[in-house]
Amino acid sequence: MATRTMMREVLNERLARFLAAPGRFGVFGTGAGGGAVADALAREGIKPHLFIDSYRTGEFRGVPMIGPEEAVEIGLEAVVTASMYAREMTAQLRGDGFEGPVIDLTVAHQPRWSSHYDEPGIEEAAEAIAFARSLLQDDGSREVFDGALAHRRSLDPGDLPPPTPPYRHPAVPVADGECILDVGAFDGETALEYAETVGPHGHVHAFEPAAENLAALEAALAAHPLAARVTAHPLGAWKTSGELAIQTEGSVPSQFQVGRDGDQRIRVVALDDFVRDVCGGRVDWIKLDVEGAEHEALAGARGLLAERPPKLAVCIYHRPHDLWELPILLKEAVPGYRLHLGHHSQNLYDTVCYALPPGA
Repeated sequence: MATRTMMREVLNERLARFLAAPGRFGVFGTGAGGGAVADALAREGIKPHLFIDSYRTGEFRGVPMIGPEEAVEIGLEAVVTASMYAREMTAQLRGDGFEGPVIDLTVAHQPRWSSHYDEPGIEEAAEAIAFARSLLQDDGSREVFDGALAHRRSLDPGDLPPPTPPYRHPAVPVADGECILDVGAFDGETALEYAETVGPHGHVHAFEPAAENLAALEAALAAHPLAARVTAHPLGAWKTSGELAIQTEGSVPSQFQVGRDGDQRIRVVALDDFVRDVCGGRVDWIKLDVEGAEHEALAGARGLLAERPPKLAVCIYHRPHDLWELPILLKEAVPGYRLHLGHHSQNLYDTVCYALPPGA
């Protein structure tokens, strides 16, 4: 679907108002994100009045480029953020006195993510959203939940909760001696952090099915002194063991989707099978960051969840309804789970549900 049609079809009142009458606005961000957003706006027939950059001035794509303080002083009507640092940019603008709307298009212009911002879908799910919120264990988690929803309605990065370090939550700690499954290990950064925490008597099994990511993971392990505590597996997690086709997404190797016409075939395993065959029936902690296949990966762990539920860190942002559907699914699978949320980026990405099992 063309970007023009896609952006116009996003059922978000604030975005629709901006696209209909953008006024005098600037794009904050002149890196790859700024270029991608500028291209998306150009396909809408919209051109920014200027670009904003905290570290340099001059021109970007033939348009004036100025600092944020000057941008506030000249009286812009709106600012579009286009960076993985969108929340910091928004705080800087507000600190400099900007009172107009800030709209984050860093991911909202991309077809995969645009439907997360559809307000009617959020309203239709109001009952499920309220129920999911009621399952959360603490005020901080409810604030994360509320902030993630508020951002989807407003596209304002300032509505997002402050980001915290990824795949960690103080209420659901990784402990010495534990067996961990890092499912969706990407380049190994998180797996190696876990390896340091579990110590010499623990172990990390790092799953990475995509060839480019697996090569990066293996290279990271080869160069690291704790590599003996991590085993890389060329596997994805699914509801059954076998093979799947995946479609990688352009220049972002960490993002791919399952699809019949995918450009790679990967091996997948049901986590029940893996834990039985490789881990001797025991696993203590599972991280699931599997690009929208979290539902299917959990379906492949039904036996594990029923018999000996581990601690979990499950990404709940890949699909539009994951934010509320996955906490409900986890609580239905293990009623004794205590659920906490963390948000680990300055954009839509990286909202994670942490589950602490009964008795832990």
